[in-house]
Amino acid sequence: MKKKNSERRKSEANKRKNKQRATNMKQADGSCNSDVTCLQNAVKYLDQHRFKVTNFKAQRQRIKKFLKIIESKKKKGNEFSPIAVRLTDASGGNSSNILCQGLTEAPGSGTLRDIIKSLFECEQSITDKCAVQVDITEDQLVEFEQSIDKFAAALQDCQDKTDISQQCTCFKSDEIESASLSIVPINIVLISQDVARAKKECVNAFASCRKLQDKSLEAMIACKPANDPNLLKYYLKLAEANKGALNSLSSAVQSPSMGSRKVRQAVSCEDYPTSVTEVANLAISTPNSETVATQATNLAASRPSSCSESVEVSIVATVEVIETAVIIVNAYTTSISKEIQFITGTTPTPVQVDQATPPANTAELEANIKAVIINTRSLEVLTFSIKSEIRISVEILPEGTAAVEYSCDDYATTIDKILALVSGSPTSDISSDINTLSVSRPLSCTDSQFEQISSKLTTVESAVVSLQATLSTLQTELETISGSTVSATEVLASIAVAQDALIKKSNTLILSYQAIESLKMSISFGYPIASATLPAGVDLETISCADFPTKVEELTSLVASDPSQEFESTAFGLAYAVPAGCTAEEESAIAAKASGVGAAVQTVDVLKKSVGLEVVFFTETDVTEETVLDASAFAQGAVTLRVAVVSIGIQSIQTLEASLAAGYRVASSLEAAELSCSELPTKVDELLAFISAETSLAGVETMAMMIAMSRPLSCSAEDEATIVEKVTLINDVIKVNVDLQKSLSTKLEGITGSAVSLTEVTSVSKFIISIVTFKLSIISFGIQAMESLLTAVTTGYAIAADAAPSNVDTTALSFDVYTTKVDEVAATALSEPMSSVIESLSLSLAFSQPVSLSTEEMGILKEKNVAISQAIVSMKTQQEAILAEFEGVTGSSASLETILKESKFISSVITFKLTIVSFSLQAMESLVSVIVSGYSLPADKAPASLEVTEMKSTEYIVMLDELAALISESPSDPAIELKAIMLAFTLPASLSTEETAALKEKSSALSSSIESIKTVQETFALEIKDISGAAVSLEEILSSSVFASSVTSFKLSIISFSIQAMESLLAVLSSGYAMPAQGAPEGLT
Repeated sequence: MKKKNSERRKSEANKRKNKQRATNMKQADGSCNSDVTCLQNAVKYLDQHRFKVTNFKAQRQRIKKFLKIIESKKKKGNEFSPIAVRLTDASGGNSSNILCQGLTEAPGSGTLRDIIKSLFECEQSITDKCAVQVDITEDQLVEFEQSIDKFAAALQDCQDKTDISQQCTCFKSDEIESASLSIVPINIVLISQDVARAKKECVNAFASCRKLQDKSLEAMIACKPANDPNLLKYYLKLAEANKGALNSLSSAVQSPSMGSRKVRQAVSCEDYPTSVTEVANLAISTPNSETVATQATNLAASRPSSCSESVEVSIVATVEVIETAVIIVNAYTTSISKEIQFITGTTPTPVQVDQATPPANTAELEANIKAVIINTRSLEVLTFSIKSEIRISVEILPEGTAAVEYSCDDYATTIDKILALVSGSPTSDISSDINTLSVSRPLSCTDSQFEQISSKLTTVESAVVSLQATLSTLQTELETISGSTVSATEVLASIAVAQDALIKKSNTLILSYQAIESLKMSISFGYPIASATLPAGVDLETISCADFPTKVEELTSLVASDPSQEFESTAFGLAYAVPAGCTAEEESAIAAKASGVGAAVQTVDVLKKSVGLEVVFFTETDVTEETVLDASAFAQGAVTLRVAVVSIGIQSIQTLEASLAAGYRVASSLEAAELSCSELPTKVDELLAFISAETSLAGVETMAMMIAMSRPLSCSAEDEATIVEKVTLINDVIKVNVDLQKSLSTKLEGITGSAVSLTEVTSVSKFIISIVTFKLSIISFGIQAMESLLTAVTTGYAIAADAAPSNVDTTALSFDVYTTKVDEVAATALSEPMSSVIESLSLSLAFSQPVSLSTEEMGILKEKNVAISQAIVSMKTQQEAILAEFEGVTGSSASLETILKESKFISSVITFKLTIVSFSLQAMESLVSVIVSGYSLPADKAPASLEVTEMKSTEYIVMLDELAALISESPSDPAIELKAIMLAFTLPASLSTEETAALKEKSSALSSSIESIKTVQETFALEIKDISGAAVSLEEILSSSVFASSVTSFKLSIISFSIQAMESLLAVLSSGYAMPAQGAPEGLT
């Protein structure tokens, strides 16, 4: 105890020490205070030491200790076989014919046989129980120990450092990280538990064998041929009487007054001590003597009272031999009681001992008891039948039991008649009449008739209680006479039900139910079970579309006539053979059979449950359907079908959810009349009700897809809100069935040993092209929207409000709200790239970008680019997978350009792209003018958020080259405007002639870049015209640029300078005078 307390205090001290060190690191000044990695590593390694290292060492020590105990017990396992050999010799010498009381059928012979058998098995039992099965070698444990010690040393090294910065360096070192990673997979808790369990089983096995060893001696004595239990009880009665009489005699000899003065002294004073001694010695030699009690009682009553002093001393001295006799007799009664308990299994009561007599003839009494036992059991079965509302199977009751067709009223009356017989003559065997009631219970009665039958339950239960009381009385009478009772277990064993046949019937029904349910599922689903799962040796039957309904009818008729037959092979054969390529009329005829198969499923299910209850009642074991189904040859096919049904059902419901949430209709070659805005919610409710009522998603696919293909696109805001409300309900259904899908997939993986490809499973859907195309549309619309949001965040421009659809709110958001929503949509796009709301959420933000942001706010906003870009990359990865899926199901490549034109935001997106490109073109034209003219844009006209700083000529030229490269790679890049304008504001002053010439060359290259931007601009302008039917006013677009004022002012300056120069040239030509050369700028030739 002290050691445990010491260890606990030590552990708690270590925890406080580690915690204080972590706290010191957090509070310390210097670089470590803000070094999150350092703190995180420190906490991680300290926790790892606390939970991993300490636990490992404790578990390792525990394993060593337990293995030592196990080895010790295992070595002693061979001590018990010699005892079994000696016990066998004492019991007739034949291990297969053990004698108890000289008989093989004696009550204790079975117990003795079990003791011998168990002693012989002890060595193997101890060997088995003391075998430690662990998935690790001692060498591996040593390696683990070394890794643990290495990590502990590395951690201690870090903790021992006094300087905080040194500690941080240590906690971030590769050495401790490597040591930490090396112990991550180490876990010997399960191994320790296995060893502990083995130790417990080993010790228990050894202890059990020791108890058998102790019990073997008692068995040898009890099983002597003379030890008949009834006779032993009689001996016990005699010995108890002898003991009582001896105690009375002991009291008498010690006091003369104890003698009765009314009894004539039959023994003289001189002879009395001798007579007492003789009786005592007789009791010592024969504790169960039939004369001791009488003699001792007489001597006690005739104790002489007037004897000489010397004789009196002799009389009193006899108390010693009497007490010795009492001790011997008492020991005898204890031994006899144990022998009786061994032979019969119970300790005799005082009443039983007092009533003990030599065994008498009990044949008639035993026959009556057997009749009561059988009647009681038959009434218990009838009780079960009434309570469970089932008809007991004829074949499981005693031979000769036959069913009778009772009317509901007659059945209740017959119960009363039978109970009257039971009450009048409980010892007459009327079990056959009772059993007839159990197998003949009517199942088609009115509610009032069923109530009348159920009302008999109380009466039948009372009859059972009455019979049990009668049985108890008869058993007591038999035990009084013979010292034994009739074994109810043995009586019932003679009329036991055919348990194997009952279990077989239950298993057959379980398998038939699964098979017929699978057939119903296949018909409702519209697809057969995958032929690849067909069991070996089973041929796939080809059935025509016209013949299939007839085959199904034949099966359902057989089920209706006798549902207990085996239908697994037939039903699964049809489920594998559901025909494809049928006409609409033939498909309708096949689908119509689903209801008949459903009725067959219900019929088999009712009987299956009934027989299952019988199995539990008669065999006292539970029916585990999963175990039965797993053993079926069709297990893989059944689970594969369910995976397909759930997966394709989920796929169709997810497509509907995306259609409703995103506001798009799924395209299809099927004729699907558009629903009205008010009809759609009703259709969705009908679908959800159908899913709730059915046990599978077998019939969901077509219903869900037809709604998605009929979605109205022009609804009022109120109607659209009602439609979108259904999305939550649909998502709830999806979540439930996704969990089911995972469970079924795991089960199928367990059967096949390989992972389930859900993409492959769902590819057989007849709507797969429509679904994949729609998925591609949703992901592509989302990417386009996220790219527009990225452009808006990068440039600071919002999409023009007049380009927004009518139901989109374009009100500018506050900066805080906007940044929060940007984070949310980026997180959604990253975690759920296929989310149907990404497009609307992203573009809503692109329309609602806040205005008049400060330089700091613009900086914060641009930091969001990283998260948005990561989300776009994730979505494009998903898009590539769907493109590959599209090509796989269609055999051709998808046109993203065509798909994107279907977006309801396409006009807004293209207008925004045109705006950004036009801004870039304007900025580039301004930059070329700056370089050609040598004038920068006026700094006083720059927006407040633009920080204009002077550049060196070399830096300027490098940035020009980078800009040209950017345009060459992506002429529509939203960063072009800002880069070009910044260069236009920062043209270096005082350029040398060479630098001026270099810039002039760059202007030519930039002019080419301008042409590529113009080409993109023209493309976007044409797209807008195609979509809207009207040309776009570029002048109006350019006026919305934040740099419009700067560019206009610069253009005005350039044209003014040009007018001034032209006027000067005209004056020169008119006057004949040149401008004075000394006034020319430096560098002008």
